[in-house]
Amino acid sequence: MTPDLPVQIMVGDHISLRALETKDAARLFRLTERNQARLKQWLPWVENTKTSVDTLRFIQGAVKAFSEKTALHMGILFRGQLAGVVGLRYVDWVNSKTELGYWIGSEFSGRGIMVMSCRALVDYLFKELKLNRVEILTEPRNAKSQAIAKKLGFTEEGLLRESGKLYDKFVDHLVYSMLAKEWGKIG
Repeated sequence: MTPDLPVQIMVGDHISLRALETKDAARLFRLTERNQARLKQWLPWVENTKTSVDTLRFIQGAVKAFSEKTALHMGILFRGQLAGVVGLRYVDWVNSKTELGYWIGSEFSGRGIMVMSCRALVDYLFKELKLNRVEILTEPRNAKSQAIAKKLGFTEEGLLRESGKLYDKFVDHLVYSMLAKEWGKIG
């Protein structure tokens, strides 16, 4: 039987993760809009997020994937404010692995919120869901994303050449991974 994905994870005194809900659409759209120029350097969906209806559609898809236990998108709440998103692009239950993705609004950056949020989610993935492998894919130019993977103790495995498309061009990705047996020593 496939375990349930978490609805909420407490990270610290002022930080929590909560599965996105349709009521988050307007707030998430405003956060995305304020950070559009920075985010669209790395994330292909940003340019097509033009209204809160676009964000609502994304969240509706996320809610469906959550109910099917195939993906998870959680809002990062800092002192009650929506600060960003952390989640699983997919969950491969057969091979016991997933890919972690994340972004945070610039006004919340530099406070350790993302590292703590990712650490709490990865801890849950290994301890509660009993997954074996978590991957992070990031563009070689995205130093901030790489720094998070490194702070979490993930291992850089190598380069996937032209493994994704960002608007009109193919981009490379660095692959970072963490195994359950390693997390026990780090997390």
